[in-house]
Amino acid sequence: MDMHDSTTNPACNAKEQFHIAESTRQLLSHANVVDAWSPCHPDNADALFDEHIAARCCIATRPLDRYGDAFRHITDVYHTVNHSHRLRLVYTVDDILACRQDGVTGIILSSPSCEFLFNNIVEAAVHVYWKMGIRTVALACNGSTFAAEGCLDANDSSGLSKEGAELLAACRKFGITVDAAGTAPRAAMEITESAQMPIMYSHTSPRALFDNPWSIGDEQAKACAKNGGVLGIAAYPSLLWDGVHAPSMDRYVAGIEHFVNLVGIDHVGLGLGAISTPNPDPSLTRLLPPAAACLPSADTDFSSMADGLKILMEKLLIKGYSSAALAKLLGENWLRLFRATWK
Repeated sequence: MDMHDSTTNPACNAKEQFHIAESTRQLLSHANVVDAWSPCHPDNADALFDEHIAARCCIATRPLDRYGDAFRHITDVYHTVNHSHRLRLVYTVDDILACRQDGVTGIILSSPSCEFLFNNIVEAAVHVYWKMGIRTVALACNGSTFAAEGCLDANDSSGLSKEGAELLAACRKFGITVDAAGTAPRAAMEITESAQMPIMYSHTSPRALFDNPWSIGDEQAKACAKNGGVLGIAAYPSLLWDGVHAPSMDRYVAGIEHFVNLVGIDHVGLGLGAISTPNPDPSLTRLLPPAAACLPSADTDFSSMADGLKILMEKLLIKGYSSAALAKLLGENWLRLFRATWK
């Protein structure tokens, strides 16, 4: 497995700095970058496009959407994409690769909750929304759903429901990637065990470093990886707060390294996420999608992720990660997962 030197190298000399800068430029010029969790701005196509991003999993529905609500919100995204020459809806991995080649950003329709699929005939509902383009769906989003218990429900007792198991089977049949982010620990483990396919955590962080309900424990991470799944490391500030250190790019790197050391680079990706609280580290905020309106105080440029990705890659190259390993982190792991689960 392609691993890295776990020790931090001394400060680089000028030659090393040039090599790292050139390696970063080459990497970001050719990598198929995928962000597995991105806010959707159906009224602002410019906020969705980024020349360095091959594709983003865009939150196309709302957590409390019912069947008709989800239809309306997905239609809004279609309208935005159809009227932009820089965006393109994607349905297959080949579509993502074509977006990278053509210099447009691919939009993967994703849902943060499955409530809109609650129906007497779950399989038929899943089939309809798959045809509409939904390619990833979470079984809970903080609160519980008909399918699974959410991470903010304290009991952690109900796990995956019978209807949730039916939903898993339907997702497997039609080709929708199941997302365990936001589910309670027991539910997440049962989803992993019952899915019969690799799953994703679209955006999370290691509980060993950042103890909050949304973060996941090491056993959850290992179970996901054992099943071929991928962990998206979130740059969401509240998920990088340990009660002592302010959220920062170094804390983000620490989250990546924890999971890489635990399960290997093949099972770690980017799930950058949205912003809900001010972030004191400019290099980290540049990794986040354009959402300046959600940030009470920001003096950073949200027009592109380029600076944030550049800083992140440089830090990891200095730590000894190879370009091949970083290409996996940037997007190849997500592409492998989507190939295994989409149809």
